[in-house]
Amino acid sequence: MLKQRKGFTLLEIVASIFILSFVFISAISIFISVRTQAYATQERMRAVEAGTQIRNTFLQHTPYSIAHLWLSFQSEESVSFNNETCNSGVFNCDAIFGVIVNNYRYDHIEIMFTLIDDYEAYQVIHFKIVIPYYRTRTVEMRGIIYETSL
Repeated sequence: MLKQRKGFTLLEIVASIFILSFVFISAISIFISVRTQAYATQERMRAVEAGTQIRNTFLQHTPYSIAHLWLSFQSEESVSFNNETCNSGVFNCDAIFGVIVNNYRYDHIEIMFTLIDDYEAYQVIHFKIVIPYYRTRTVEMRGIIYETSL
């Protein structure tokens, strides 16, 4: 006669615990990944807003003639500076590097200027604003300061 069993064997219990722990660990890692990505996206939006403010400051308050004069005194073709090396006298360093978005101050911004002579009808200075926003991620905002040659 067959004896009726009641309950589970030790092997069944261990296998079910292993499967459940695998499912829980997977769910937790997905949750952490989604949360991290959402936070990084929020930080990126804030960095883009800061970069837009800086770019607009350049475009509104820096005429081509002043930027060109400043670049002509530099010894390199491309010039970059950050909040520690900003002492140009041309740009308002406090307005540029004092940008606050949602109570967060961006202190590690780098700005690069390049004078371009390839255009016939325009005199152009390219600039790039690099803002780190989450761990090693960065946002680059580009713009130009120009005037017509004609």
